[in-house]
Amino acid sequence: MAIWRPASLGENFMTCDSKRQYDALDPPLQRTLPARDVDLVPFRLEDVDALYHGWLNDDEVIEYLEVRFSDRSMAALRSYVSGVIADPNRYFYLVVHRKTGRRIGTASFAINPIHMTANWGYLIGEREFWGGGISLQVQIPILDLAFDELGVRRFYGGAFFENVRSQFNLRRSFRFHPSTSD
Repeated sequence: MAIWRPASLGENFMTCDSKRQYDALDPPLQRTLPARDVDLVPFRLEDVDALYHGWLNDDEVIEYLEVRFSDRSMAALRSYVSGVIADPNRYFYLVVHRKTGRRIGTASFAINPIHMTANWGYLIGEREFWGGGISLQVQIPILDLAFDELGVRRFYGGAFFENVRSQFNLRRSFRFHPSTSD
């Protein structure tokens, strides 16, 4: 298994100065995290609806996600989301296209509080937004929040070898470090 760690995002990366837009008094799970064209809105149990259920039951959308091996019934999704929301080390957001107000995906990360490391993932459920850089934009507020406010030291992520799109995105914004053990 390979490990990917954040690299410098560089000047040409799609950025917004998200730190200035945060309200320091609002806890992370109660505020929206802005990126260039999307907002990351805290996921609520009410967001487990037909749209979300549809994304997670679309074989092409979840082709490279671990969720494809899980129960994706509405009851199972509600149970999963309830557990995520209750976990103080998990951060789960809807990705909302700012111009249209449409929900187009999700982004989340989990912190290991002992080592202050985290792993993250995203799902862009609306295919018309694939290939447009949204998944890269989502990284900025996630990484800003984790490193600048929550004290995370390292992020880990990965993609299946066959997932060329995610491999490309990881190469644009993370550094590859071969795993020392499998």
